[in-house]
Amino acid sequence: MTVSSADSPRTHPPAPATLGELRASGHELRTLRVEMRDNLLAALREGRDPWPGLHGFEDTVIPQRERALIAGHDIVLLGERGQGKTRLLRTMVGLLDEWSPVISGSEIGEHPYEPITVQSQQAVAAYGDDLPISWRHRDERYAEKLATPDTSVADLIGDVDPMKVAEGRSLGDLETIHFGLIPRSHRGIVAINELPDLAERIQVAMLNVMEERDIQIRGYVLRLPLDVLVVASANPEDYTNRGRLQSNPGDIVKSKIDDSMERVYVSNDHVRNFVDCVFSGKEPIAPIEDAHRTITVAHLGNIALQLGRETLNWNPDKEVVVDDAAANKLLSRPYRAPWKLA
Repeated sequence: MTVSSADSPRTHPPAPATLGELRASGHELRTLRVEMRDNLLAALREGRDPWPGLHGFEDTVIPQRERALIAGHDIVLLGERGQGKTRLLRTMVGLLDEWSPVISGSEIGEHPYEPITVQSQQAVAAYGDDLPISWRHRDERYAEKLATPDTSVADLIGDVDPMKVAEGRSLGDLETIHFGLIPRSHRGIVAINELPDLAERIQVAMLNVMEERDIQIRGYVLRLPLDVLVVASANPEDYTNRGRLQSNPGDIVKSKIDDSMERVYVSNDHVRNFVDCVFSGKEPIAPIEDAHRTITVAHLGNIALQLGRETLNWNPDKEVVVDDAAANKLLSRPYRAPWKLA
C-alpha cells in the first residue's frame, strides 16, 4: 500500500533522463536517513510544520519521534487502538525529497550512483553515462503492510523464483530471488502495522535484514546493502498477552515468596537510582550482573529461533551452549576495527 503525501500538488519531475545528465545537474547522493534528517531540520529551522494535520502530540510523541529520526533510528509506536499510530507513520512521507532518481527498470529502485543488484551493476557498466534513469515520487517510496499471523518470509523478504532457477541460475544467486516488500522499498520507508501479530520467526527475519543487511532464504545467506527505514505500530496489550507461564521444574511457578526470602528494594526510577548509586556506592536495583543474565535469556531465545532449535543446553558458568557449535558461533559477532573486547 502507498499513501499520498499531501496537501501540496505534485510538481513535474526533474529533467535529467540519463546518468550523465544527472551528474551534470550536480545531484548528490544522500542516504535515506540523512535525507530525512536534513529535511526535518530544514523545516524546523524555517518554522514550517513537518507534521501537518497532527494535533495533540506536540509535547509528547512528536518530540520523541523527531529525536529518533535525527538519530537515524528505526521506530516502533506503542499505543492503544484508535490513537492515530498509522496516521503518525504516514506523515513521515513528507520528510522525503519530492523526487528521487532511480535506475530505469530496477526491481528495487536503486539509485543510479549506487547500484546494488547484479543486473543494475551490469547496466551501469554497459551504458555508462547513457544509462536511462527515471524519477520516483516520494509517495511511491512508502509501503505499508498490516501484520497478520499468515504473513510469510516471502511476503516481507522474498523467495526463490523457480522460473529464474529454470533459466539456469543457481539457488544461492541473488538474481534468483523474487524480492518481497522490504527489498522493494529500498531507499524508502516500510511501515508494519500491528507488529506483534507477526510470527516470531518472521520478526527475526525482518530484524536480521535491518541489523545485518543479510537476506536468508531457504538456507542461503545473501548480502544486500538495503537503505530502508522500518517503522511499526504495536498495541501494548499484544506484548503482555502471551498465554500461560511455563517453567521447568513445573512447581516453580506455584512457589510463594515468604518473609524470610531476600527482596530487592523499591525503585520507581531506575535511571535516577543508578545516578544516586554512583554517588553513594550502593548497589543499584538493576546491577549489571542481573542485566547480563537477563539479556542472555533473550539472546538465547533469538538464537534458538534463528537455528530452529526447540531447546538449548546452556552452561551458565562457562557461558556456552553445550555441544552446539552453531549456537555458540552466534553468541558474539566480529568487532569493527579498530574496536576489540579487552
